[in-house]
Amino acid sequence: MGEQLAVPSLIARANAYLGLTATETETAVAHFADAHAAAEDPRTLLEVVTWESAMLVAAGDYETAIHAIQQGLRAAHQTLRFTEQGPLLTVKWVQALHALGRWDEAVNLVDETLAEPVPPLSAAVLRLNRAGISLTRGHLDRAGADADIAGELLGAASGQDSTGSSWPVCVADSRSSRARTNRRRPFLPTR
Repeated sequence: MGEQLAVPSLIARANAYLGLTATETETAVAHFADAHAAAEDPRTLLEVVTWESAMLVAAGDYETAIHAIQQGLRAAHQTLRFTEQGPLLTVKWVQALHALGRWDEAVNLVDETLAEPVPPLSAAVLRLNRAGISLTRGHLDRAGADADIAGELLGAASGQDSTGSSWPVCVADSRSSRARTNRRRPFLPTR
């Protein structure tokens, strides 16, 4: 329909939707390339790269996702939509860095982002990512604190958030790890 009406933003969005629903990564990438070509304005480009980054992170193409995210952040600033779209793109950036094992960068990005006002869902997902890194590093108290705050931000004691993340697992892992560590503490020598 966008092509029939010759409306570039509709063509770009239609291709982005097709990219999101594609079952093969190569097909999705091709649709997003068409979406980029049709996106003549920064606002449309921002929508395209936001959806593209979600697809790329889900597909495991983290380096390309980071490139798209950075492009999206620039477009968010240009369109004065950073407050609206910036946190979502930052969440995807943190997820990509986490998956690449670039944990220090991911934690620094979370810290920088949380120093500013962030929507509750984005703040919760950022904290869950930082909690996962903390668990991997054996920083159980930090992981538990982040998971607890994320749970408060999500406003529920169990279930899944809208991103499909199972945050109660992170909370349970951090709590059980802290409990095991606390039970062993009396047996550790003190200095």
